Amino acid sequence: MKTQVIQLEAHDDILSVRDKMTWGQTGRILLVWPKRGQVLHRKLDLLLLQRRAASIGAQIALVTKDSDVHFQAKELGIPTFKTSRQAQTERWRKPKRRRLPRRRTGPEIEPVEPGALRAKSPRAIPPAMLHPALRLALFSISVIAMLAVAAVLLPSAKITLEPAARTQALSLPVSASPEVEIASLTGNLPAHWVSVTVEGRDSITTTGNTSVPEQAATGSVTFTNLTEKAVTIPKNTVVVTVSETPIRFLVTKAGTVASGSGKTVTLPVIAAAPGRTGNLLPGSIQAIEGSLGLSLTVTNKTATSGGANRIASAPTTANRTRLFDELAATLRQTALEEIQDSLAPGDQLLTFSPGYTILEKTYTPETNNQPARQLQLTLRLEVQALVAPGEDIRELATALLDAQMPENYAPLRETLVTEALTAPRLVGEAEAQWTLAARWTIQAQLSPAKAISLSLGLPPSEALQRLEAALPLASDPRIEMLPNWWPRLPFIPLRIIVSSNQ
Repeated sequence: MKTQVIQLEAHDDILSVRDKMTWGQTGRILLVWPKRGQVLHRKLDLLLLQRRAASIGAQIALVTKDSDVHFQAKELGIPTFKTSRQAQTERWRKPKRRRLPRRRTGPEIEPVEPGALRAKSPRAIPPAMLHPALRLALFSISVIAMLAVAAVLLPSAKITLEPAARTQALSLPVSASPEVEIASLTGNLPAHWVSVTVEGRDSITTTGNTSVPEQAATGSVTFTNLTEKAVTIPKNTVVVTVSETPIRFLVTKAGTVASGSGKTVTLPVIAAAPGRTGNLLPGSIQAIEGSLGLSLTVTNKTATSGGANRIASAPTTANRTRLFDELAATLRQTALEEIQDSLAPGDQLLTFSPGYTILEKTYTPETNNQPARQLQLTLRLEVQALVAPGEDIRELATALLDAQMPENYAPLRETLVTEALTAPRLVGEAEAQWTLAARWTIQAQLSPAKAISLSLGLPPSEALQRLEAALPLASDPRIEMLPNWWPRLPFIPLRIIVSSNQ
C-alpha cells in the first residue's frame, strides 16, 4: 500500500500537521518526528491526528524516539516504529474498534407491585428450621465452590521464552553494468561511472645529453665594388651563406670600398649564432643582406673558425615515458582513494585500476634537444571508476534471502551483511562480474497461543519439558507462578502471560 511520509519540523503544530495530512491521497500516513525538539507530545494532539486520519479514510503511524509520544501512541493504539524503513517494510497493526453498547428495543416491562411478587413466590423456609447436617452440607458446598473459583481465577503464570536465532547465508555470481536499470533475481545489478579530476607535478634527473653552442666563429670577408662610386659598409652589416640553411655573419668593423669597379676591401666578421656551424670553408659566404647587395659582392677567401659547442645534460624519450608513467600512476591512486572516500556504505567499487583521460600534459623543457638537468611534467587527468550502488546490492541480497527463508522464521534486517567473495573482474569496457556473499540473522517466531496451549493446567516442570521439546528456543524456558507455591499453571488461558524477545 502506498504510504505518505510527512517529516515534521520543530515548529510544527497540530494545525500545520493536519493540513499536511490532506495533501496526499493514500491509505497510510507516516509521521516522522524531528530528532530535536518536542512536538505534538500531548495525548490530545495524537487523538486529533488520529481522528483526522480516520475522517479522510487513512491510518497513521509514528516514527519517533520521544518516550512520551510512544506512551501516548500506545494508549491510543497508534503504531510506532524506530525508522521509516521499518515502518514501510513491516505490517501496521489495525486499530481496535470500540464497541458501542446495544440499545434494547424489546417491549417495556410493566412494574410489579412488591406485594404481588411476594404473593407469587414460594414461601421461604427459615434457616432455623433446616436440619444441622443439611446446613453443614450447604456450607461445605459453598466453601468448595469458592475454593474452586479461586483455584481457577486467582493463580497466574508468566512464561518467558527466548526464540532461537541462527545465521542464514548464501553466495551467487553477479554482474553489474550501466545498461542495467534495476536489480533482478538473476544477479544483474545496475552500475554507474564515478569520475574525479586530479592534477600533479613531478620531475626527474635527465640521463641524456646534447651539444650546446658555446663560442661563435670568426673570420674575414672581402667586399668587391660593382660600381664606379665609393661604397661605405656599416658595422653589423649581415653577410650570409647561400646554403639551404643560411648561416649569418656580422661585420664587426665599418669600412669603405674605393670607387671603381673591381675595387675591394677586407673586413672582419663574427657568426651571428655561436657553435660549430659557423666554421665555414673558403667561399661559403656569398651574399649581402639589404640594398648593399646591389653595389657589392662578398666572399670569404679564408675559412672561418673558432666556433665551438659544449656537451650538456638533456632529457631523452625514455625519461619522458618514465616520468609520465610514474606521475600518472600516483594520480590514479590518489583519484581511486578519493572515489572510495566518496562511496556510500555498501557501495561496491568494480574497477581497482580505473581508466583515465589526459586533460593536460606539459613537459619542461618541451623537446629533447634542449639542455636541462631536470625534466618536469605537469599532468591533469580525469579518472573514471565503475561503482555498483550498495542499496541495489542489499535489495538483491534481501530478496534472495527472503526467498529461502525457513518457515516460522523472520529476519533481523539490521544484521544484513554483504561482501565480495572474489574481486570484481571487468568483462569488456563497462561490465563487471564477481561472487557476492550475503548473510543475516534470522529468529524463530514463537506463537504465544501455542505456548499457552502446551502448558495449560500442567505442573511447571512438565510444562517446561513440553515447551522445550515443541518450540525452537535459544535457552531453557522459565515459568514464574503467582503465588509461587501454586502447583499447576492456570486452566484459563487469560491467566497466562507469554513473554519472548522477538
